[in-house]
Amino acid sequence: MIYKHVLINFLLLSILASPGSAKRHKDISYLDGGTAYEQKKHLLDVYTPERSDIKNEVLIFIHGGSWKSGNKNLYKWLGRRLSKKGKVVVIINYQLHPHARITQMIRESASAVKWVYDNIENYGGLKTKLYVAGHSAGGYLAALLSTQNAWFDSLKMPNPITGCILIDAFALEMDDYLGKIEYSPNNTLFKTFSQSQEVWKNRSPINHISTNTPPTLVYTGSKTHNSILRSSIDYYNKLKEFKVLTKYTEMPGKKHIAMMFQLYYKKNSLYAEFIQFMEENG
Repeated sequence: MIYKHVLINFLLLSILASPGSAKRHKDISYLDGGTAYEQKKHLLDVYTPERSDIKNEVLIFIHGGSWKSGNKNLYKWLGRRLSKKGKVVVIINYQLHPHARITQMIRESASAVKWVYDNIENYGGLKTKLYVAGHSAGGYLAALLSTQNAWFDSLKMPNPITGCILIDAFALEMDDYLGKIEYSPNNTLFKTFSQSQEVWKNRSPINHISTNTPPTLVYTGSKTHNSILRSSIDYYNKLKEFKVLTKYTEMPGKKHIAMMFQLYYKKNSLYAEFIQFMEENG
């Protein structure tokens, strides 16, 4: 799940993406205080449509990068694409390995969602229609926030997530994944998730699916990593078991990175699916 070979390409594309009529409100702090590094990682961007007199659904996007790389600035094009189509988009940063472990990353992502709930109406968004999406490790965070309410309980609020969009999400059943393969104790995944099987189990989104889980779209590529393909199918089947409104789409010929990169093209069909999902649910 290494991103290093594509980060430069993503950065170039984000620079070249036309600004259009969408407006970017950048580097908004969702948590106060902390070190210089923490302050940089506790930032988010809000992208708003040209029309400000209509309140719209909100998509909160969480980037991937194996929990050790990536940042919100690589996805400016995504914010612009969807905001031009009439939706409010929020793209967040969060601390990464080795500065933070998975619990802190989840807490920060939940805090970013809370900030959106508390403030997004000032940017033309509907706080009652918050959709969370993510790719790879970001998909994992989106899935866990939509299934495990404890993170919002700790913030003294009900889970505000209306729906979830998973784009080739990694680690949906991390307890199964780490339990079957051998890693050095110095491996990033062990350092991020610890070597505790109980932690793996508790931090696996599939173990928290319930009848209260919000509607969820699950996308994978037919040529993605076997672990992602397998766990995505398992996740979808468990959603169905609990009668959660869901749809599974396996995209022919798509590898892991391409599942996200395809959205750079503004006419990609997934945008229409995202918008329909946001408008019809919640």
